[in-house]
Amino acid sequence: VVESPRIKNGRFALLAMVAAAGGLSMLYASPRPEIDVWDIQMRGAEALMQGINPYTSVTVPDTDPESVMTIPYVYPPPALYVGVLGLVLGKDVRVALLIAILVAGFALRAIAKRSFDGPALIVDAPALLFWFSPIIFFILDKAWIDPVQVMLISVGSALFANKRRLSGAMVIGAAVASKQSMFWLIPFVGFGMRLKPREWAAMFGATAALLLPFVVWDFARLKYCNFDFMSGLPPRSDALAFAPFIQRTFHAAFP
Repeated sequence: VVESPRIKNGRFALLAMVAAAGGLSMLYASPRPEIDVWDIQMRGAEALMQGINPYTSVTVPDTDPESVMTIPYVYPPPALYVGVLGLVLGKDVRVALLIAILVAGFALRAIAKRSFDGPALIVDAPALLFWFSPIIFFILDKAWIDPVQVMLISVGSALFANKRRLSGAMVIGAAVASKQSMFWLIPFVGFGMRLKPREWAAMFGATAALLLPFVVWDFARLKYCNFDFMSGLPPRSDALAFAPFIQRTFHAAFP
């Protein structure tokens, strides 16, 4: 059966609304998750909206059951911008993360449509796999910021796929600035996409532009919270990551 583009797009839009409704239902069911990740992001965004530097003013108790320390604001500045957007739109930083999840799905579909002309199920599959993965709303509930990185990488890749390389490089630059572990995008995208000099400049320029306000505001505190403090943390026993598994299985700390 040959379907018209209107039917394909309408069905996909309906599925997007289902994903959005699922995310909003989760936020309603869990208005105050008991995890420091949500608490620190809420307080950081609130501080920034009041004109206060979150890196110098915000700390919360560590909710790791094996820890008694306090945690400063440990995310790079783009997480603050995202958090402020969530507070403005829905009084919860996770509203912005839900938007990131939805945008990532549309970007994944754009990449699939550009890559091959196949059945609607195949074209929609990457987005639907992401939107309806069993763990996606758990990640949203805990306010983990990874949907932001998935969104930025997906949007940047979609721009590259549609020959908008300069814009794609800028979005990837934003992704590099969005989390400490995203440094790997620099060689992966830079050499994998064979960036030209001005595209390299666009990528690094976007990264610098997002970080610069806080570099000027208090570089020492920014560096401490994002790198010095984080690099000294042991693996969290409640983290959804490889490190706790390695420690429990082999009784060895994973850096």
